[in-house]
This record gives sequence, structure tokens and C-alpha cells, in this order.
Amino acid sequence: MHTIILEASISVTALTCVQSNSWFCDNLNGHCICKSGWQGDKCQEDVDECLAAQVCQPNSECINTLGSYNCMCRVGFHLNITSGLCVERGECKVKHCSHTCWTQGEQETCGCPDHLELTSDGFTCVVPYYSYGFSNGDGILSSDNMLVSLNNNTVYVSKPIYLNQGVPFGSSEQLQTVAYVMTSGAIILGATGFSDIPSSPNLHQAFTQNQFMIAPYWANINPTEGYTTHHLYENCILSQPDHGSAQKEIIMKRAARDISEYHNLKGFQVSTVLVVTWVSREPLHSDNEVSDRGSNTFQSLLISGWAKEIHDGHEVLAEEETSYVIFIYQKGQMNWNFIPDRIINIGVISDTITQLPTTDHDLVGMIDSVQGNTGYLGVFSFKVGTSHGPATQCNRYICSKLPLLSDPVYANEMQQLYKCPCTIAELGHQWQLFEKRGLNQNIYCYAISTVAKARFLHNNRRNKLCCYKWDKPEGNDWQEWEESRMNSAYIPSDSPLSGHLLISDPWSWSYFNNSEALENIAAHHMCCKQVKSEKCDLFYKIFPDTGCTDFVDFVPASALGDPHIITLDGLLYTMNGWGEYTMMDVSEENFTLQARTEPIAPLYKATVFTAFSAKENNDAHVQVELSPNKKEMMMFLNAVDFTQKFYEDSDFTLVLGSMAVVKEVRLQQVTVRATFACGVSMKVYVALNNLEIELYVDKHLLNKTFGLVGNFNGNKRDEFTLPDGTVLPGNLSHYDIFYEFAKKWEVTPATSVFLYKSDQNYLHYWHPDYVPMFENNLDRHQHTNAVRLCGSSSHACIFDYLTTLDAKFAENSKKAILRYTMLSAYLAHSHETSLSSKDSETLDCKLFRMRNNGTLQVQEIDSKTHIDLDRVPAGACSTPEMTLEKALCTAIITNTTLKNAGVL
Repeated sequence: MHTIILEASISVTALTCVQSNSWFCDNLNGHCICKSGWQGDKCQEDVDECLAAQVCQPNSECINTLGSYNCMCRVGFHLNITSGLCVERGECKVKHCSHTCWTQGEQETCGCPDHLELTSDGFTCVVPYYSYGFSNGDGILSSDNMLVSLNNNTVYVSKPIYLNQGVPFGSSEQLQTVAYVMTSGAIILGATGFSDIPSSPNLHQAFTQNQFMIAPYWANINPTEGYTTHHLYENCILSQPDHGSAQKEIIMKRAARDISEYHNLKGFQVSTVLVVTWVSREPLHSDNEVSDRGSNTFQSLLISGWAKEIHDGHEVLAEEETSYVIFIYQKGQMNWNFIPDRIINIGVISDTITQLPTTDHDLVGMIDSVQGNTGYLGVFSFKVGTSHGPATQCNRYICSKLPLLSDPVYANEMQQLYKCPCTIAELGHQWQLFEKRGLNQNIYCYAISTVAKARFLHNNRRNKLCCYKWDKPEGNDWQEWEESRMNSAYIPSDSPLSGHLLISDPWSWSYFNNSEALENIAAHHMCCKQVKSEKCDLFYKIFPDTGCTDFVDFVPASALGDPHIITLDGLLYTMNGWGEYTMMDVSEENFTLQARTEPIAPLYKATVFTAFSAKENNDAHVQVELSPNKKEMMMFLNAVDFTQKFYEDSDFTLVLGSMAVVKEVRLQQVTVRATFACGVSMKVYVALNNLEIELYVDKHLLNKTFGLVGNFNGNKRDEFTLPDGTVLPGNLSHYDIFYEFAKKWEVTPATSVFLYKSDQNYLHYWHPDYVPMFENNLDRHQHTNAVRLCGSSSHACIFDYLTTLDAKFAENSKKAILRYTMLSAYLAHSHETSLSSKDSETLDCKLFRMRNNGTLQVQEIDSKTHIDLDRVPAGACSTPEMTLEKALCTAIITNTTLKNAGVL
């Protein structure tokens, strides 16, 4: 992930923006920020603003210039200085133009507004037909289509025209998905038996037979004279042959404008347009009807989409999808003679019937000269359907987001995001629980935290949802708990419960408004659970599930018991001092983690952790202390006491500055998890009258950390590095660890990040004369009991029992180390790890991965033999440097059957 970001930033240095066309160069994301009118990666390309819709006011033409554009009034119009609009000229005295007129010398000329055209009479402006014909790529009804005989009249019917997105028709939530065009001047919607169609045009009879029909001019039409064309345009279907074509854009823009104007809408976003045109169609007549030779050209459009509304000052799409029809009869193109009793029906049938009146009178022969309900000659429009169901909502959402597929910035933002880990156990500090799903609430979905984004994805608006099926065990067995996390299954996109890319951050406290993300998640539910089919596929094309990765980008560390510390490189040692110490210092990130230890009881030489304090920069500070009753934690976030709110709120989450603090419950154990932008996450919880901490550190901090958790570089031999950089031997005794190493990392008044009570300060916790219990001072009379309790190789458990004689306390340390060992072994499958044994002849091994059943698989480099390891045996590793790696290699060398998960 970080490599991608690094490469992006490197590319900026080679990027040269055209200075005169650019505002500045965005070095973080590698973009030239272009001035208005320019585009391209270097701002070198002129934007043709005239290609956009409605750049200039009505009745004017757009003229592109370098970096800008000009608007000029069309011929027949002039600029009104007061209104700033192009208005009609009225200069003619002889010609009676329907709209505008101008003179040039003594010649008078009629003109039309943008959306109208002049008829052949030279006077009348009419609504033009939508483009149609062979050159337009239309489908043509011919003898290859179906033949239907109605009352001995032959009618050609088109092959099914599939409306891929579905179109509302009537008030039913069910969308119509297929249409048939008939040469007889009508369109049938829905799968139908043509035997149910009335033998002669009759809308009322068709209505009683439950036909869905659009009838712009249903009549007995000669199927062999003239021709009929059809063309389906769909905005949200990528497989359409004309997807992205200029012709389609023209059709869609005109449809949006016409519906907005005809139905008085603020605007309209078009989803589907079906254009059907009957060209030069003649009536069906007998040979002696020579006088009835006129031909008609008319057009019907079925248009669906979403009205635009204004809510709170913002333009939004209406939730319901609506559909309309437009009938166009252009003046001079409707030339049938009037014949009494000729049956012509014009109207629409859905769950209601809409029919134009007087269509059996001579008026039908003049319909091109009649002002329709749109205000234009020969143009009628009706609303024919509304739908609010999940299919409609899915269509609406996908249509509105489809432009993202061609957005290069969006594509780059997708590539920058972290990839989902394959199990919950592999989730690093970047991820935070967003929601639980499923009937049993066992689907856990995580998103990238705002803290992680603030650090590594600061300008990235996108996020990602990763979902897992996690069946938590019913009991309180820690091993079952950890195994359930390791066996949690990543849910891929073939499930409606899966995750996907999010259009924005889902967090309510995010810098970006989370309403878009919530809508995004709801749309996924609609498209992939309630509707499914191809709509889900299209959703994932825009918001993909990019799969999961076994690469783990963090390493664990731990501090527990009578202080035992497991470093970031996996070294376990004991340091039971009394005071305040620097656990981790990352000076490059201005991050410090400090720990406080105190005696477990007044007369004991054993100490335990009682407080942790972590700080990054000046805006992120967490301090967790053991309460006086030693049963709970006290919580201070940026110096404010949140203890009560933390325990009262079951879903406590707080984001402050560059950190996030979350309450988690693990096996009835309350845990506070604090995540810092630098890449450090810590979990603190109450064990047995003490605090324990688990650390998860991003691998980008390699070679940047120092302190009691070691020099994070993959080398266990240099863990004892002093503040001045001096490296002590890796085999220090318990005595030397305390005096030569730990005391050098004691907190001073200048370095302390602890908060103190008003009557306390650093000196209250400083005990320079304290002498701890060392291994050579332990009561050996109790050693047998300790080994019986802990096993011979669990040195931490043995040590804790001998210093406290508390079996539960000692067993808790054993359990914590086992949990760490189990997790670190599991995480090791993210890459091949070279292992070696020091107890016998050197043998290099490779650890491949933990299987779903919890077993480990190890292979020798020079052998093809695989050994399945259930668990590491007691005594498999005999030196204080207890690592799972050495135990595994030792087991291979000695052909040991392994029985325990971890080092006991």
C-alpha cells in the first residue's frame, strides 16, 4: 500500500505542468491543478466548453476559443442589453412568421428558436423529429420480423426489444422489460400473446384484455408501404453498442429538456429512451381507393428517468422513477385524407387508459396542425408510469454513479486504498469495525479508519468495506477465541453480505460527509440482495470488491505479568523494575509510549504494569491507569477523564486529533484500543490486579522504534539498544537487563508524557534504590510446584509463580504468551520466513501458512517433506530466547510430534 503512495509521489517530480494554464502542482497526489478551460495531465489541452449542455443562453451559439468560449446570438435574434438574453427580431412587414423574422435589404426571412425547425412553407416553426433512419443505426421492421394476422390484416411485429433497466408503466412497482413495435402504429409492452390484441384498433377493448400499449396512431396501416424504425438508448447499460456515442448524448439531452419543459420539472435525468418512427406509412386500402394515397410520418418516444428536485438548496433526484410518452406529428407530414368511419386510436393503456378525443373525426387528419398539450403544434406528452421499488432505486443509484467509471481520479483513489485482509486476525491498525450484519449478527464489516486515512490517504475521499463471517465461540476459552478470529471467512462479492469499495468515508466524524457512503451501502443492499441479477454486476463494476490479501502489514508486541516484554522482533525477556519507563520511542513520528510499574503488593518484590501513557504530536494523548480497586481502568484522553463515559457506553468510540479510541469486549474482558496516525495501535486491559498491553505496529516503522519493546528491524540480537544508540549483547542476564538496559530508559521530568495528580509528580514514581527479585534469588524449593503448574519451558510463568506464589497470576502470564505466540505464528504466513535452530545442527526452514483448521505447515528448504504441526510441545525450546520459529525447526530436526499451539 505504501509503495503505491510512494510511487505516486515520485511521479510528481517528473511531471511538468504548463505554467500559464495551471494554478499549481499537487505534489501529494501528482496532479496538475488546471485553470478553467484547460485539461490534461499537464493542463496542455484546451477544453471545448461548447460540447457541454446549455453553456450559452437560449437562441445563441457557442464558439470555442483557447481556454474559454464566447456566446453569439443566432441569426434572427439580437442581444437584449437589459435581460442579457437573445430575443426575437420582429422586423418583417410582409411575411407572417410563427416566431422570429429579420430583414436583409428588402428580403424578409423567418427564423426559429434552438429547439424548433422551419417547415417547407418558410413560415412555421415546428418541433423536429428525433433523429431516425438507417444512418442512425435504427432497427428496421421488415419481412424478417414476425407476421401477425389481425382481422385478415397483416401486421409486422418487431423482435423483442429488451428494456434492460426496466421502465415504469402504470402504478405497479413491476417494471416493463420488453417492447414490441407493430407496423400498425402501436407499441406493445410486456410479454404478450398477440392473439389477445383486438382485430381492429380499439383501445378500450385492449384495456379490458389487460394489454399495455402505446398507440401514437393505431390504424389499419399498409405494412408494405413506407417503413418503421426503432432505436433504444439506455444511459446505464455499458454493453449498449452506442454507449458513449455523440448521437446518444444528443438524444438523451433533448429528451431531458423536452420532459422538463413539457411537464414543468426543474430538470430530468434520463435513464431510457425508446424512439419509434413510422415513416411514409399509407393506409390499408382497396385498389379502387385511388384518392386515398396520402402518407403519414409520426413518432413515439417512451422516456423514463428521475425528476430533479431542490432540497435544502441542493439539486437532488426524486426517489421515484417516472416514465413519459411523447407523440410528434410534424406539420406537413400527416397527409391521410379524412374518410368517415376509418378507425384511428391515439392514446396509452397501462392500468388506466388515456385516449385523445375526437380521433374518429376529421380532426385526426389535422392533428399536425393542432396545438398539443405541450403548447407546440402536433406534440402531445403524457406521464405513463411511476415506480419506487428496489429495482428502480438501484437503477437510479447506478445511473447517477456511472460517470465514475471514466473518472481517472476515482480510479487512482481506488488503487491507493488498502486491500482487505483475508481474516479478522490479520486486520491491522488501519481497520475499524463499522457494522454487524446477518440474521445472527455474525457478519462483521470493517472500514479504513479516519486516523489511518489522515496519515496515509489524506486527500482520498474513498473508503472500503471488508466483511467477514465470524462465529464467536460460546465459552471463555481464549484459544477457541483466537482460532475463531483466524478462521473467520472473508466474504467475496458473490454474496449480498459482502463488502465493496465505498464512495466516501462511512464515519459520522469524517471530514467528508458520510451520507454518500450510507447511501452507497443501501444501494448495494438493493442491487445485490433485493434485485440481484445484472444490476448487482454493474454495481460491483463501479464499486468493486477487490478481494483479500494474506499480506500482513503489522507486527505484534506485548507486555504483561511481573513485567515480561515481548519485543517487536519477537524476543521475550523479564524486566521487573519499579518506576516509569519508555516502552517505545518513534522520534521521527513524534510518538512516545511509556509504562508505569508498581509492586503487586507492599511486601512483594514483584512489580506489575499499572499505567500506560502514549502521545503523538500535541493532539493525541491517551493515558490508561489501573483503578484503585484494581478491577477497572481509568481513562484520560487529551487530559480529559472519559472513564465514566467509557464504561457506560457499550459502543464507545472517540476520534480526537490523530487518534481513535474504541471500546472492545473480548471474552467478557473490557479492552480499550487506541490507534494513532503514525501506525501504532495498542490494546490495554485489566488482567489480575494489573494492566497488560498488546501492541500492533505498522511495518513502515521498521528501523524507527527504540525503547523497551526493542529496535524494530527483524534482528533479535540488537533489542537492547540504549538511547544513545549503544547496542548491548543480546544474551544479557536478568540482572544486566535491569541495570544496564532498563534503567537507561527510565522516564525523566523532561521526557515524561504522564499526567499526574495535583499532589504528585514524576518523583512520586521514581525509585532509584529499588532492587528487584532476580532469577538467581528465587525460592528454588517451590520450583517443582512451578514446573508442575507451568511446564518446564514457560519461564515467564515459572518466574511469576516463584515471585508471587499466585498460581492464577502465573497462569495468566503463560496464557498471554501463548496467545502472542499463536498470533505471531499465524501472521507469519504472510511471507516466507527463514528459520534456524541453535540447539543442534543448523537447519533452515520455511513457514508457509496456518491452515483453516489451525494447523501449521512447515517445509524444509532442501526437502519436499511437509510436517503438519498442531501445537508446539513442552520442552521443544529450552533457552530463555523462546521463539516459535526455533521450536518448529527443533521439532523438524528431532522428528518431534508437536502438540501445542505456541511455546509453553
